[in-house]
Amino acid sequence: GAAGPRRSRVYRWSATRTKGGTEGRSRCRRVCRLNHGHPQDLTIAPINGVRSAKRYANAAAFTLPLLKGEANPIDVLTIEGIHVCYPPLYQAMRDHRDWFLLSDPLFGSRDEAARQSQRELIETVIERLEINDRKGALELVQQLFPQTQGLWTNTGCGPDWHEQWATEQRVCSAEYYDRYFAYALATNEVGDQEVAALLAEPESLARRLHDFVQARGSGVVQPLLRRLDRQIDSLDRRHLDALLDAAVALGPLVAEDTVPRFFQLGGQEQTARLIARLVLQLPDQRQRLAAAKRVIGTAEPLGFASECLEWLKAKASTADETQALDREPWMRVLKQFARRIRDRLPKLDKPLWLADKRGIQLMWRAVQGGEPRAIRRHVAHWLDRDPEFVLSLLTVSAGTAYVGDLGLPQQRDFDRDNLKGLAEFVDLHAVRRAIRKVRGNARPPAQYTSIERWDDGKPVDPGLVIDQFLFLYTHPVVTEPSLPRFGETPRLL
Repeated sequence: GAAGPRRSRVYRWSATRTKGGTEGRSRCRRVCRLNHGHPQDLTIAPINGVRSAKRYANAAAFTLPLLKGEANPIDVLTIEGIHVCYPPLYQAMRDHRDWFLLSDPLFGSRDEAARQSQRELIETVIERLEINDRKGALELVQQLFPQTQGLWTNTGCGPDWHEQWATEQRVCSAEYYDRYFAYALATNEVGDQEVAALLAEPESLARRLHDFVQARGSGVVQPLLRRLDRQIDSLDRRHLDALLDAAVALGPLVAEDTVPRFFQLGGQEQTARLIARLVLQLPDQRQRLAAAKRVIGTAEPLGFASECLEWLKAKASTADETQALDREPWMRVLKQFARRIRDRLPKLDKPLWLADKRGIQLMWRAVQGGEPRAIRRHVAHWLDRDPEFVLSLLTVSAGTAYVGDLGLPQQRDFDRDNLKGLAEFVDLHAVRRAIRKVRGNARPPAQYTSIERWDDGKPVDPGLVIDQFLFLYTHPVVTEPSLPRFGETPRLL
Protein backbone atom coordinates (compact mmCIF):
# COMPACT_ATOMS: atom_id res chain seq x y z
CA GLY A 1 0.00 0.00 0.00
CA ALA A 2 2.74 2.55 0.67
CA ALA A 3 3.76 2.80 -2.97
CA GLY A 4 0.48 4.38 -4.23
CA PRO A 5 -0.01 7.76 -2.52
CA ARG A 6 3.71 8.35 -2.13
CA ARG A 7 4.19 8.18 -5.88
CA SER A 8 1.59 10.90 -6.28
CA ARG A 9 3.55 13.10 -3.88
CA VAL A 10 6.84 12.45 -5.68
CA TYR A 11 5.25 13.53 -8.96
CA ARG A 12 4.09 16.79 -7.45
CA TRP A 13 7.56 17.47 -6.03
CA SER A 14 9.00 17.10 -9.50
CA ALA A 15 6.35 19.33 -11.03
CA THR A 16 6.47 22.10 -8.42
CA ARG A 17 10.24 22.08 -8.11
CA THR A 18 10.45 23.86 -11.47
CA LYS A 19 8.86 26.93 -9.91
CA GLY A 20 12.19 27.77 -8.25
CA GLY A 21 13.20 29.47 -5.01
CA THR A 22 11.29 29.65 -1.74
CA GLU A 23 7.97 29.94 -3.51
CA GLY A 24 8.55 26.55 -5.14
CA ARG A 25 9.21 24.89 -1.80
CA SER A 26 6.17 26.38 -0.09
CA ARG A 27 3.92 25.24 -2.96
CA CYS A 28 5.28 21.74 -2.55
CA ARG A 29 4.42 21.74 1.14
CA ARG A 30 0.88 22.97 0.52
CA VAL A 31 0.28 20.22 -2.04
CA CYS A 32 1.60 17.68 0.47
CA ARG A 33 -0.91 18.88 3.10
CA LEU A 34 -3.81 18.87 0.67
CA ASN A 35 -3.14 15.33 -0.52
CA HIS A 36 -2.25 13.65 2.75
CA GLY A 37 -3.96 15.70 5.45
CA HIS A 38 -0.86 16.22 7.60
CA PRO A 39 2.14 18.61 7.45
CA GLN A 40 4.81 15.96 6.78
CA ASP A 41 7.40 17.89 4.79
CA LEU A 42 10.56 16.69 3.10
CA THR A 43 13.53 18.99 2.67
CA ILE A 44 13.76 18.69 -1.09
CA ALA A 45 16.12 21.18 -2.70
CA PRO A 46 14.13 23.40 -5.10
CA ILE A 47 15.42 24.13 -8.56
CA ASN A 48 16.98 27.55 -8.16
CA GLY A 49 17.20 29.81 -11.15
CA VAL A 50 15.93 29.82 -14.68
CA ARG A 51 18.84 27.74 -15.96
CA SER A 52 18.09 24.77 -13.70
CA ALA A 53 14.41 25.02 -14.48
CA LYS A 54 15.14 24.91 -18.20
CA ARG A 55 17.47 21.93 -17.74
CA TYR A 56 14.70 20.01 -16.00
CA ALA A 57 12.08 20.99 -18.56
CA ASN A 58 14.37 20.02 -21.46
CA ALA A 59 15.27 16.69 -19.84
CA ALA A 60 11.61 15.85 -19.29
CA ALA A 61 10.69 16.91 -22.84
CA PHE A 62 13.48 14.71 -24.22
CA THR A 63 12.91 11.61 -22.06
CA LEU A 64 9.13 11.31 -21.91
CA PRO A 65 8.62 10.77 -25.68
CA LEU A 66 11.48 8.24 -25.83
CA LEU A 67 10.00 6.13 -23.04
CA LYS A 68 6.33 6.69 -23.86
CA GLY A 69 4.46 3.49 -23.12
CA GLU A 70 7.65 1.78 -21.89
CA ALA A 71 8.10 3.36 -18.45
CA ASN A 72 6.04 4.94 -15.69
CA PRO A 73 5.84 8.67 -16.56
CA ILE A 74 5.73 9.72 -12.92
CA ASP A 75 8.94 7.83 -12.20
CA VAL A 76 10.50 9.25 -15.37
CA LEU A 77 9.84 12.81 -14.19
CA THR A 78 11.17 12.01 -10.73
CA ILE A 79 14.38 10.40 -12.02
CA GLU A 80 15.02 13.42 -14.26
CA GLY A 81 14.40 15.68 -11.26
CA ILE A 82 17.04 13.73 -9.33
CA HIS A 83 19.35 14.11 -12.34
CA VAL A 84 19.06 17.89 -12.10
CA CYS A 85 18.88 18.32 -8.29
CA TYR A 86 21.07 15.47 -6.99
CA PRO A 87 23.67 14.50 -9.66
CA PRO A 88 25.72 12.23 -7.30
CA LEU A 89 22.58 10.26 -6.40
CA TYR A 90 21.55 9.96 -10.05
CA GLN A 91 25.04 8.72 -10.98
CA ALA A 92 24.90 6.08 -8.23
CA MET A 93 21.48 4.90 -9.47
CA ARG A 94 22.74 4.68 -13.03
CA ASP A 95 25.95 2.81 -12.22
CA HIS A 96 24.91 0.61 -9.27
CA ARG A 97 21.47 -0.89 -9.81
CA ASP A 98 22.03 -3.56 -7.11
CA TRP A 99 22.34 -0.86 -4.45
CA PHE A 100 18.71 0.12 -4.98
CA LEU A 101 17.01 -3.00 -6.34
CA LEU A 102 18.65 -5.31 -3.78
CA SER A 103 19.63 -8.85 -4.63
CA ASP A 104 17.24 -11.72 -3.79
CA PRO A 105 19.25 -12.98 -0.76
CA LEU A 106 19.15 -9.46 0.77
CA PHE A 107 15.54 -8.68 -0.14
CA GLY A 108 13.58 -8.92 3.10
CA SER A 109 16.66 -10.15 4.98
CA ARG A 110 16.94 -9.76 8.74
CA ASP A 111 20.72 -10.15 8.64
CA GLU A 112 21.71 -6.89 10.35
CA ALA A 113 25.31 -7.01 9.09
CA ALA A 114 24.15 -7.36 5.49
CA ARG A 115 21.56 -4.61 5.91
CA GLN A 116 24.11 -2.26 7.45
CA SER A 117 26.55 -2.87 4.61
CA GLN A 118 23.82 -2.07 2.06
CA ARG A 119 22.72 1.02 4.02
CA GLU A 120 26.26 2.39 4.06
CA LEU A 121 26.51 2.19 0.27
CA ILE A 122 23.47 4.43 -0.15
CA GLU A 123 24.30 6.71 2.79
CA THR A 124 27.77 7.33 1.39
CA VAL A 125 26.16 8.80 -1.71
CA ILE A 126 23.60 10.79 0.30
CA GLU A 127 26.41 12.36 2.36
CA ARG A 128 27.81 13.93 -0.80
CA LEU A 129 24.73 16.16 -1.01
CA GLU A 130 24.12 19.41 0.81
CA ILE A 131 23.24 18.92 4.46
CA ASN A 132 19.75 20.32 4.04
CA ASP A 133 19.07 17.99 1.12
CA ARG A 134 20.07 14.68 2.69
CA LYS A 135 16.90 13.84 4.61
CA GLY A 136 14.67 14.52 1.63
CA ALA A 137 16.90 12.65 -0.80
CA LEU A 138 16.99 9.58 1.44
CA GLU A 139 13.22 9.53 1.78
CA LEU A 140 12.92 10.00 -1.97
CA VAL A 141 15.09 6.91 -2.48
CA GLN A 142 12.83 4.89 -0.19
CA GLN A 143 9.73 6.03 -2.07
CA LEU A 144 11.16 5.30 -5.51
CA PHE A 145 12.54 1.95 -4.31
CA PRO A 146 10.17 0.61 -1.63
CA GLN A 147 12.34 -2.49 -1.22
CA THR A 148 15.01 -0.29 0.42
CA GLN A 149 12.69 0.74 3.27
CA GLY A 150 13.55 -2.47 5.11
CA LEU A 151 17.20 -1.40 5.33
CA TRP A 152 16.31 1.32 7.83
CA THR A 153 13.09 0.04 9.40
CA ASN A 154 11.35 -3.23 10.19
CA THR A 155 8.78 -2.60 7.50
CA GLY A 156 9.07 -3.01 3.77
CA CYS A 157 7.69 -4.77 0.72
CA GLY A 158 7.76 -8.51 0.22
CA PRO A 159 8.88 -10.25 -2.99
CA ASP A 160 5.26 -10.50 -4.15
CA TRP A 161 5.43 -6.80 -4.98
CA HIS A 162 7.77 -7.49 -7.91
CA GLU A 163 4.88 -8.40 -10.20
CA GLN A 164 2.91 -5.26 -9.35
CA TRP A 165 5.93 -3.01 -9.89
CA ALA A 166 6.52 -4.59 -13.29
CA THR A 167 2.86 -4.20 -14.22
CA GLU A 168 3.09 -0.51 -13.33
CA GLN A 169 6.44 -0.17 -15.22
CA ARG A 170 8.10 1.21 -12.08
CA VAL A 171 11.78 2.05 -11.83
CA CYS A 172 11.95 -0.23 -8.77
CA SER A 173 11.25 -3.23 -11.05
CA ALA A 174 14.36 -5.04 -12.24
CA GLU A 175 12.66 -5.50 -15.62
CA TYR A 176 12.28 -1.76 -16.17
CA TYR A 177 15.14 -0.21 -14.21
CA ASP A 178 17.76 0.03 -16.96
CA ARG A 179 15.58 1.82 -19.50
CA TYR A 180 15.19 4.80 -17.14
CA PHE A 181 18.91 5.51 -17.49
CA ALA A 182 19.64 4.24 -21.02
CA TYR A 183 16.57 5.98 -22.53
CA ALA A 184 16.10 2.90 -24.71
CA LEU A 185 15.47 -0.83 -24.58
CA ALA A 186 18.31 -3.35 -24.61
CA THR A 187 18.41 -5.84 -27.48
CA ASN A 188 17.25 -8.67 -25.18
CA GLU A 189 14.30 -6.66 -23.85
CA VAL A 190 10.77 -6.62 -25.24
CA GLY A 191 8.88 -3.36 -25.24
CA ASP A 192 5.31 -3.10 -24.00
CA GLN A 193 4.45 -1.32 -27.25
CA GLU A 194 5.84 -4.25 -29.23
CA VAL A 195 3.61 -6.65 -27.30
CA ALA A 196 0.61 -4.41 -27.87
CA ALA A 197 1.36 -4.39 -31.61
CA LEU A 198 1.60 -8.19 -31.66
CA LEU A 199 -1.77 -8.57 -29.94
CA ALA A 200 -3.43 -6.00 -32.18
CA GLU A 201 -3.98 -8.54 -34.99
CA PRO A 202 -5.09 -11.86 -33.45
CA GLU A 203 -5.66 -13.51 -36.83
CA SER A 204 -1.94 -13.53 -37.62
CA LEU A 205 -0.63 -13.63 -34.06
CA ALA A 206 0.86 -17.15 -34.25
CA ARG A 207 2.91 -16.35 -37.36
CA ARG A 208 4.06 -12.93 -36.16
CA LEU A 209 4.96 -14.19 -32.67
CA HIS A 210 6.98 -17.04 -34.21
CA ASP A 211 8.77 -14.63 -36.58
CA PHE A 212 9.42 -12.19 -33.72
CA VAL A 213 11.17 -14.80 -31.56
CA GLN A 214 13.06 -16.25 -34.52
CA ALA A 215 14.33 -12.82 -35.59
CA ARG A 216 15.26 -11.55 -32.13
CA GLY A 217 16.73 -14.78 -30.76
CA SER A 218 16.10 -16.91 -27.71
CA GLY A 219 17.14 -14.09 -25.37
CA VAL A 220 13.75 -12.38 -25.81
CA VAL A 221 11.67 -15.42 -24.85
CA GLN A 222 11.70 -14.77 -21.10
CA PRO A 223 10.71 -11.05 -21.19
CA LEU A 224 8.21 -11.70 -23.99
CA LEU A 225 6.42 -14.42 -22.02
CA ARG A 226 6.33 -12.30 -18.86
CA ARG A 227 4.70 -9.42 -20.71
CA LEU A 228 2.21 -11.67 -22.48
CA ASP A 229 1.32 -13.25 -19.14
CA ARG A 230 0.40 -9.84 -17.73
CA GLN A 231 -2.00 -9.22 -20.60
CA ILE A 232 -4.11 -12.35 -20.06
CA ASP A 233 -6.72 -10.87 -17.72
CA SER A 234 -7.54 -8.10 -20.20
CA LEU A 235 -7.96 -10.29 -23.31
CA ASP A 236 -11.28 -11.19 -24.91
CA ARG A 237 -12.12 -14.70 -26.15
CA ARG A 238 -10.84 -14.07 -29.68
CA HIS A 239 -7.46 -12.91 -28.40
CA LEU A 240 -7.31 -15.74 -25.85
CA ASP A 241 -7.76 -18.39 -28.55
CA ALA A 242 -5.23 -16.69 -30.82
CA LEU A 243 -2.63 -16.37 -28.06
CA LEU A 244 -3.20 -19.99 -27.01
CA ASP A 245 -2.45 -21.26 -30.53
CA ALA A 246 0.53 -18.89 -30.81
CA ALA A 247 1.99 -20.08 -27.51
CA VAL A 248 1.68 -23.73 -28.57
CA ALA A 249 3.48 -22.89 -31.83
CA LEU A 250 6.44 -21.56 -29.80
CA GLY A 251 7.22 -25.11 -28.61
CA PRO A 252 10.01 -25.88 -31.10
CA LEU A 253 11.67 -22.50 -30.44
CA VAL A 254 11.82 -23.01 -26.65
CA ALA A 255 12.54 -26.75 -26.74
CA GLU A 256 16.20 -26.27 -25.77
CA ASP A 257 15.46 -23.86 -22.93
CA THR A 258 14.82 -26.45 -20.21
CA VAL A 259 17.77 -25.88 -17.82
CA PRO A 260 16.41 -25.04 -14.35
CA ARG A 261 17.26 -21.60 -13.03
CA PHE A 262 17.32 -20.48 -9.44
CA PHE A 263 14.08 -18.58 -8.65
CA GLN A 264 13.16 -18.64 -12.37
CA LEU A 265 11.45 -20.96 -14.82
CA GLY A 266 13.07 -21.95 -18.08
CA GLY A 267 11.58 -20.81 -21.39
CA GLN A 268 9.79 -24.11 -21.98
CA GLU A 269 8.29 -24.19 -18.49
CA GLN A 270 7.23 -20.55 -18.69
CA THR A 271 5.54 -21.12 -22.05
CA ALA A 272 3.68 -24.13 -20.63
CA ARG A 273 2.61 -22.02 -17.64
CA LEU A 274 1.30 -19.32 -19.98
CA ILE A 275 -0.72 -21.95 -21.88
CA ALA A 276 -2.21 -23.29 -18.63
CA ARG A 277 -3.20 -19.78 -17.58
CA LEU A 278 -4.88 -19.19 -20.93
CA VAL A 279 -6.86 -22.42 -20.58
CA LEU A 280 -7.83 -21.37 -17.06
CA GLN A 281 -9.46 -18.20 -18.45
CA LEU A 282 -12.11 -20.29 -20.18
CA PRO A 283 -15.36 -20.24 -18.20
CA ASP A 284 -16.11 -23.95 -17.67
CA GLN A 285 -14.52 -27.41 -17.58
CA ARG A 286 -16.01 -28.42 -20.93
CA GLN A 287 -14.30 -25.59 -22.79
CA ARG A 288 -11.08 -26.10 -20.83
CA LEU A 289 -11.07 -29.78 -21.72
CA ALA A 290 -11.51 -28.99 -25.44
CA ALA A 291 -8.68 -26.45 -25.33
CA ALA A 292 -6.41 -28.83 -23.39
CA LYS A 293 -6.99 -31.61 -25.92
CA ARG A 294 -6.08 -29.21 -28.71
CA VAL A 295 -2.87 -28.23 -26.92
CA ILE A 296 -1.75 -31.76 -26.05
CA GLY A 297 -2.72 -33.05 -29.46
CA THR A 298 -0.62 -30.53 -31.40
CA ALA A 299 2.23 -29.30 -29.16
CA GLU A 300 5.73 -30.19 -30.34
CA PRO A 301 8.10 -31.59 -29.29
CA LEU A 302 6.43 -34.22 -27.14
CA GLY A 303 8.46 -33.14 -24.12
CA PHE A 304 6.93 -29.67 -24.40
CA ALA A 305 3.44 -31.21 -24.59
CA SER A 306 4.25 -33.17 -21.42
CA GLU A 307 5.27 -29.97 -19.64
CA CYS A 308 1.99 -28.35 -20.71
CA LEU A 309 0.12 -31.36 -19.31
CA GLU A 310 1.91 -30.92 -15.99
CA TRP A 311 0.86 -27.26 -15.74
CA LEU A 312 -2.74 -28.11 -16.62
CA LYS A 313 -3.28 -29.80 -13.27
CA ALA A 314 -2.99 -28.57 -9.70
CA LYS A 315 0.18 -29.43 -7.79
CA ALA A 316 -0.43 -31.57 -4.70
CA SER A 317 2.07 -29.45 -2.76
CA THR A 318 0.12 -26.21 -3.32
CA ALA A 319 -3.44 -26.78 -2.20
CA ASP A 320 -4.44 -23.15 -2.80
CA GLU A 321 -3.37 -23.21 -6.44
CA THR A 322 -6.28 -23.01 -8.87
CA GLN A 323 -6.19 -25.97 -11.20
CA ALA A 324 -6.96 -25.63 -14.88
CA LEU A 325 -8.54 -29.08 -15.13
CA ASP A 326 -10.26 -31.32 -12.61
CA ARG A 327 -9.04 -34.87 -12.11
CA GLU A 328 -11.42 -36.64 -14.50
CA PRO A 329 -10.89 -34.39 -17.56
CA TRP A 330 -7.14 -34.27 -16.87
CA MET A 331 -6.98 -38.08 -16.93
CA ARG A 332 -8.83 -38.07 -20.26
CA VAL A 333 -6.22 -35.71 -21.70
CA LEU A 334 -3.45 -37.91 -20.24
CA LYS A 335 -4.85 -41.00 -21.99
CA GLN A 336 -5.00 -39.07 -25.26
CA PHE A 337 -1.36 -38.07 -24.78
CA ALA A 338 -0.33 -41.66 -23.96
CA ARG A 339 -1.82 -42.82 -27.25
CA ARG A 340 0.05 -40.06 -29.06
CA ILE A 341 3.33 -41.22 -27.49
CA ARG A 342 2.55 -44.83 -28.41
CA ASP A 343 1.92 -43.88 -32.04
CA ARG A 344 5.18 -41.90 -32.19
CA LEU A 345 7.42 -44.75 -31.00
CA PRO A 346 7.65 -46.71 -34.32
CA LYS A 347 8.68 -43.52 -36.15
CA LEU A 348 11.73 -42.79 -33.97
CA ASP A 349 15.26 -43.39 -35.25
CA LYS A 350 16.60 -43.66 -31.71
CA PRO A 351 15.26 -44.64 -28.28
CA LEU A 352 12.69 -42.26 -26.81
CA TRP A 353 14.94 -41.52 -23.83
CA LEU A 354 17.49 -40.06 -26.28
CA ALA A 355 15.05 -38.60 -28.82
CA ASP A 356 13.64 -36.06 -26.35
CA LYS A 357 15.17 -34.31 -23.35
CA ARG A 358 12.12 -35.38 -21.37
CA GLY A 359 12.17 -38.91 -22.75
CA ILE A 360 11.98 -40.65 -19.37
CA GLN A 361 9.08 -38.40 -18.40
CA LEU A 362 7.31 -39.29 -21.65
CA MET A 363 7.74 -42.99 -20.93
CA TRP A 364 6.21 -42.43 -17.53
CA ARG A 365 3.32 -40.47 -19.04
CA ALA A 366 2.58 -43.38 -21.39
CA VAL A 367 2.50 -45.78 -18.43
CA GLN A 368 0.22 -43.44 -16.48
CA GLY A 369 -2.07 -43.15 -19.49
CA GLY A 370 -2.49 -46.90 -19.97
CA GLU A 371 0.23 -47.81 -22.49
CA PRO A 372 2.85 -49.71 -20.41
CA ARG A 373 3.20 -52.59 -22.90
CA ALA A 374 4.11 -50.21 -25.72
CA ILE A 375 6.90 -48.73 -23.60
CA ARG A 376 8.23 -52.16 -22.52
CA ARG A 377 8.33 -53.32 -26.14
CA HIS A 378 10.08 -50.09 -27.16
CA VAL A 379 12.81 -50.46 -24.51
CA ALA A 380 13.32 -54.17 -25.24
CA HIS A 381 13.56 -53.47 -28.99
CA TRP A 382 16.36 -50.94 -28.62
CA LEU A 383 18.29 -52.90 -25.99
CA ASP A 384 18.19 -55.98 -28.26
CA ARG A 385 19.23 -53.89 -31.25
CA ASP A 386 22.19 -52.33 -29.44
CA PRO A 387 22.94 -53.29 -25.81
CA GLU A 388 25.16 -50.20 -25.49
CA PHE A 389 21.95 -48.18 -25.12
CA VAL A 390 21.67 -49.56 -21.56
CA LEU A 391 24.22 -47.00 -20.36
CA SER A 392 22.20 -44.04 -21.66
CA LEU A 393 18.99 -45.53 -20.27
CA LEU A 394 20.41 -45.75 -16.75
CA THR A 395 22.14 -42.36 -16.99
CA VAL A 396 19.00 -40.55 -18.12
CA SER A 397 16.93 -42.38 -15.50
CA ALA A 398 19.26 -41.17 -12.75
CA GLY A 399 18.86 -37.59 -13.98
CA THR A 400 20.95 -34.46 -13.67
CA ALA A 401 21.52 -32.13 -10.74
CA TYR A 402 22.41 -28.46 -11.17
CA VAL A 403 24.88 -27.50 -8.48
CA GLY A 404 27.02 -24.62 -7.34
CA ASP A 405 26.46 -20.88 -7.76
CA LEU A 406 26.48 -21.24 -11.55
CA GLY A 407 24.07 -24.17 -11.62
CA LEU A 408 26.48 -26.46 -13.44
CA PRO A 409 25.04 -29.82 -14.55
CA GLN A 410 26.19 -32.89 -12.61
CA GLN A 411 25.28 -36.55 -13.06
CA ARG A 412 23.14 -37.91 -10.23
CA ASP A 413 23.61 -41.24 -8.51
CA PHE A 414 21.34 -44.06 -9.70
CA ASP A 415 19.60 -44.89 -6.42
CA ARG A 416 16.87 -47.22 -5.20
CA ASP A 417 14.10 -44.77 -6.10
CA ASN A 418 15.38 -44.71 -9.68
CA LEU A 419 15.39 -48.51 -9.76
CA LYS A 420 11.83 -48.69 -8.48
CA GLY A 421 10.70 -46.08 -11.01
CA LEU A 422 12.47 -47.85 -13.85
CA ALA A 423 10.76 -51.12 -12.95
CA GLU A 424 7.39 -49.49 -13.66
CA PHE A 425 7.96 -49.49 -17.43
CA VAL A 426 11.11 -51.58 -18.06
CA ASP A 427 11.81 -55.26 -17.57
CA LEU A 428 14.81 -55.14 -15.21
CA HIS A 429 15.90 -58.60 -16.38
CA ALA A 430 16.16 -57.21 -19.92
CA VAL A 431 18.39 -54.45 -18.57
CA ARG A 432 20.57 -57.03 -16.79
CA ARG A 433 20.86 -59.10 -20.00
CA ALA A 434 21.96 -56.00 -21.95
CA ILE A 435 24.64 -55.30 -19.33
CA ARG A 436 25.93 -58.87 -19.66
CA LYS A 437 26.29 -58.37 -23.41
CA VAL A 438 28.30 -55.22 -22.80
CA ARG A 439 30.39 -56.34 -19.80
CA GLY A 440 30.29 -60.10 -19.97
CA ASN A 441 29.66 -62.11 -16.82
CA ALA A 442 31.50 -59.75 -14.47
CA ARG A 443 30.29 -60.10 -10.90
CA PRO A 444 28.19 -57.25 -9.39
CA PRO A 445 30.09 -54.88 -7.07
CA ALA A 446 30.22 -55.79 -3.39
CA GLN A 447 29.14 -52.33 -2.27
CA TYR A 448 27.33 -49.27 -3.55
CA THR A 449 29.69 -46.49 -4.71
CA SER A 450 28.39 -42.93 -4.90
CA ILE A 451 29.77 -40.00 -6.83
CA GLU A 452 32.36 -38.61 -4.43
CA ARG A 453 31.49 -34.91 -4.47
CA TRP A 454 29.35 -32.59 -6.54
CA ASP A 455 32.02 -29.92 -6.87
CA ASP A 456 35.34 -31.80 -7.04
CA GLY A 457 35.67 -31.04 -10.75
CA LYS A 458 36.47 -34.65 -11.66
CA PRO A 459 34.61 -36.26 -14.57
CA VAL A 460 32.16 -38.94 -13.51
CA ASP A 461 33.01 -42.48 -14.60
CA PRO A 462 30.25 -43.30 -17.12
CA GLY A 463 30.28 -46.93 -16.01
CA LEU A 464 29.55 -46.03 -12.39
CA VAL A 465 25.82 -45.89 -13.06
CA ILE A 466 25.94 -49.51 -14.27
CA ASP A 467 27.74 -50.58 -11.08
CA GLN A 468 25.10 -48.78 -9.03
CA PHE A 469 22.29 -50.54 -10.92
CA LEU A 470 23.93 -53.96 -10.51
CA PHE A 471 24.37 -53.53 -6.77
CA LEU A 472 20.74 -52.47 -6.29
CA TYR A 473 19.48 -55.15 -8.67
CA THR A 474 21.12 -57.94 -6.68
CA HIS A 475 19.75 -56.71 -3.32
CA PRO A 476 16.13 -56.87 -2.15
CA VAL A 477 13.91 -54.06 -3.40
CA VAL A 478 10.23 -53.21 -3.24
CA THR A 479 8.79 -54.65 -6.44
CA GLU A 480 5.15 -53.56 -6.18
CA PRO A 481 4.53 -50.70 -8.61
CA SER A 482 2.93 -47.55 -7.25
CA LEU A 483 1.78 -44.93 -9.71
CA PRO A 484 1.63 -41.37 -8.31
CA ARG A 485 -1.68 -39.88 -7.26
CA PHE A 486 -3.27 -37.05 -9.22
CA GLY A 487 -1.26 -33.89 -8.69
CA GLU A 488 1.98 -35.70 -7.81
CA THR A 489 5.11 -36.10 -9.92
CA PRO A 490 7.37 -39.15 -9.45
CA ARG A 491 10.88 -38.47 -8.20
CA LEU A 492 12.61 -39.84 -11.30
CA LEU A 493 11.21 -36.94 -13.31
